[in-house]
This record gives sequence, structure tokens and C-alpha cells, in this order.
Amino acid sequence: MSPTIRLRIVVRNPVPGVALGVQRGRDTLVPPVSTSAEQVVFEFALETRVDKAGATVLRGPEVQGPAAARFVYVNAGTYAGQGATQWSR
Repeated sequence: MSPTIRLRIVVRNPVPGVALGVQRGRDTLVPPVSTSAEQVVFEFALETRVDKAGATVLRGPEVQGPAAARFVYVNAGTYAGQGATQWSR
């Protein structure tokens, strides 16, 4: 079993009325664990492994991109499942 880390993403001063969600895989969303006018917070676990060059690589359904350049999508508006909005990011 690979070691895991807990990742917390905090979006400060989110646009009022615009839904946010972290993308999991191709078409699933991770909902925030807390939401307020000041911040939206996401938490999830990622696996880690060390590659042949000794670099730590993050793994899990929330990470996107090649092993050397991992990233996490924070989707907004329609991409976060909000139907009636002009926002799509």
C-alpha cells in the first residue's frame, strides 16, 4: 500500500453564487467540505510513490496530467454541475 497524504484546497473569496467542485476522473466531482462567503474548502486523499529518479509522484482519481506535472482541476459554474449560470471554467 502506498503512503497517502490529505490535501486541502481553500478557495478564498469565491465568486458569489458560482458553484465549485474538484474534478475526480473524467466526469465526477468532489463536493466542498465547507462553504462560506469567505472560502470554499475541499479535502481528499492522494497516494504517493517514488519514481525511478527519486521524485515523489502524486496518484489518485483527483490528480490530472503526466506524472512529472500533476495538477488538480477546480471546476466552476456549469463544469461544477451548476445548470443555470453563465460561468463555465
